[in-house]
Amino acid sequence: MNVALWPRLGLAIALALAAGPGVALSCLEADAGASFSQAAQAPEAYVVVHGVFSFDGNLMSLDGQSQPTPPIMAQFAGRLLTRSGFTDPGSVPVMLDVTCVGGW
Repeated sequence: MNVALWPRLGLAIALALAAGPGVALSCLEADAGASFSQAAQAPEAYVVVHGVFSFDGNLMSLDGQSQPTPPIMAQFAGRLLTRSGFTDPGSVPVMLDVTCVGGW
């Protein structure tokens, strides 16, 4: 089954990946401002995207109680943020590392 999620999922996943272990363990709703601050201070580089991720949703645990899902291969298609806005098109394979799935 190929699932296309909403455009904001790209940013949500990027922010969730930047969240600390305490957020991942409690599965709280992500705080975009706090996640942005963490990403800005991190030594790693981040890319802000707006688009969709296509992947096999059957590979992801959605019950919130089971063990974390192993990384899932996905395809991102959308636009990358530049100083002029979301102007650069992008379509790349990515690895999703889902540590928390919430209802929000």
